[in-house]
Amino acid sequence: MTKKITLIQTSIADYRDKFIDGCCKHAQDNNISFSILTGLEYFEHSTKTSQSVLKKKNTKRISNLFMLNRKFLFQAIPLKQITTPDIVICELNPRILSTWLTIFIRKFIGKPTVLWGHAWGRNGPESKMEPIRNILRNLAPALLLYTDTQKKEIQEQTNYPGKVFVAPNSLYSAAEIKNIYSPESNSITYVGRLVTSKKVAFLINGCSQFLSKNPQCYLEIVGSGDEESTLRGLAREKGLEKQVIFHGH
Repeated sequence: MTKKITLIQTSIADYRDKFIDGCCKHAQDNNISFSILTGLEYFEHSTKTSQSVLKKKNTKRISNLFMLNRKFLFQAIPLKQITTPDIVICELNPRILSTWLTIFIRKFIGKPTVLWGHAWGRNGPESKMEPIRNILRNLAPALLLYTDTQKKEIQEQTNYPGKVFVAPNSLYSAAEIKNIYSPESNSITYVGRLVTSKKVAFLINGCSQFLSKNPQCYLEIVGSGDEESTLRGLAREKGLEKQVIFHGH
């Protein structure tokens, strides 16, 4: 009998393309019906769903309805997509109101909902939202976390009663990754979105004194986002426009 699994996401950026490809291949090889429901944008405008994901036959686009200046979200998920699958995987984010509804509906009909994401919010276990996040976690029979460290923290610091699995949010397969050390290495590299929450300005400020004294060294920034022009201005202000290199997305 074919098992049906549905993944529901706010958005799926292109850095997850290979991860999603791997999920689809695993499902095909193991006689699993794998469906993806996703909106077009994350809470931050800079994270958008990739065209590769949207073009997949098993992907269905759903509407993201943001509220209160994009602090909360409700996704318009067809009821059949909630009740039919054997397993539904939702984001571990209490600000997604439709996730609460999905869990309660599926609990009522006796089907599991798995939560996937970071163990803690951005402010860690001391976050003001942690009590609410903990309620959401405890409603799910299983969690998918990003690291073994997060798994250990959840098991040691909470009374979570379900199973905890680790699914690294990898960008590449292990076969593609090489660790090459060179004594001539002369750059610090940042890879990620250029948004306030990532604190790239803090990185530039933190590296400025070192770079000014070591003109042969560079800070290389890979990524794009709303803060790019501000960060470029900061590099110019520090006199480091030739040493802080913006590579783009």
